[in-house]
Amino acid sequence: MAALNCRPPDLEPRATDHVGVMVADIERMVASGHAYAAGGDVLFAVDSVEGYGRLSGRSLVRMLPPVYERGWSVSAGMHVCRAVANCRR
Repeated sequence: MAALNCRPPDLEPRATDHVGVMVADIERMVASGHAYAAGGDVLFAVDSVEGYGRLSGRSLVRMLPPVYERGWSVSAGMHVCRAVANCRR
């Protein structure tokens, strides 16, 4: 940091020191419908937040095609999008 002429940070938190809090937050998100389990992972349910993508200027309809192009799948049980036509624009 000195080589960059910057002060060192006051704190250097480590994610591993907060795993319990992160697990509790993830469980709360799943319980409230903002996340879901799929394939051993927990994913954010983008359609649970009104206006998701607004900041980037992209709708879910525009965000999903790259997912499929990369070979990733969206299972029928996912909350991401029931069908592209039903996504918020």
